[in-house]
Amino acid sequence: MRSFAFSGHLIEVSDILDTRSPEEAMSEIMSKVGFGSSDYGGSFKDFEKDFMRSVTPKTTVIVLGDARTNGRTPAEDLFAKVAQRANRTFWLNPEPRLYWNYGDSVMSSYEPFCDGAFECWQTEHLENFVDIVATGRVDLRTGPAQTSRHRY
Repeated sequence: MRSFAFSGHLIEVSDILDTRSPEEAMSEIMSKVGFGSSDYGGSFKDFEKDFMRSVTPKTTVIVLGDARTNGRTPAEDLFAKVAQRANRTFWLNPEPRLYWNYGDSVMSSYEPFCDGAFECWQTEHLENFVDIVATGRVDLRTGPAQTSRHRY
């Protein structure tokens, strides 16, 4: 499993997460990616340039983020390339679905390329997501949004 983090730019953080305590890891990651506004488009460009070759038909991609672009380009075409190369692509959004696509949220730009897009702001949301990935079952109270790819 590989892990990445971003704010203004994207970096791989797998080694940091493997070798540091959670507190130390968060401190180091934040010092490297910064505390600025998120830039999804720039981060997907970084991913395409440095890591796209590692995405294969055996890869499951999980994005955890609010899809708020802070007025920057979403680069959904680059996210689509990631999803096309991967076996499955999921988006976990830490905001209630009601807030998706309001203000600077562009969740609808990314959602068509996901096998499932999920609210993930409560423990039961995360539990439901894990259940879906592990078993394919859906809890209709917290299940994924309808997408143009697979429906769980």
